[in-house]
Amino acid sequence: MSTYTPEIPKPTYETPTPQPTSETPAPKPTYKVPTPKADWEIEIDLDYLKEGKSYTFPVMKVKETVRYFSNQGEVTIHFTEHSPFRSDGATDTKVPGGVILTLVNPSDSLPSAFPSGCSVKDKNGKVWGWPDLKTAGADTHVHQP
Repeated sequence: MSTYTPEIPKPTYETPTPQPTSETPAPKPTYKVPTPKADWEIEIDLDYLKEGKSYTFPVMKVKETVRYFSNQGEVTIHFTEHSPFRSDGATDTKVPGGVILTLVNPSDSLPSAFPSGCSVKDKNGKVWGWPDLKTAGADTHVHQP
C-alpha cells in the first residue's frame, strides 16, 4: 500500500521596508561653512608685478587681521627685516598667501615700516616679483589700536 503525501508549498518571506522610527535619526542637513574674512584682504596682481610696480599697502593696526591673495597664482610676502606678524624679533620671514594672519607687532618703535617683497608663482611654476624685481613690494605700516 502506498501512502500519499501531498506537496505543501513552502512559505515565502519578504523583508519589509524599514519605516522611520524614533530610533532612526533623520538625515543631517548639510551646511555651507562661510569663508572667514580678514580685516584687510590684499590682492597681489601678477600683471602688476610683471611690470615691476611697487604696492602701497594700507596703514593697519595691531590686532587686525590680514590675508594676502592672488587669483593668478600662489602668493608669498617676504619681510626682509622684522615682520608685523611676529613678536619674537625674528627677521627674514616669508608669509604664504591665503592665510589669515593677525598683526602683533607695531612699526611705531622701528626706524621705518616693515619692508616687504611680493611674489606670485604662476600656474606654470614661474615666480614673478620679489626677489628678482626689488621694486615688487611695499612697506607695511602698523600702528597701535
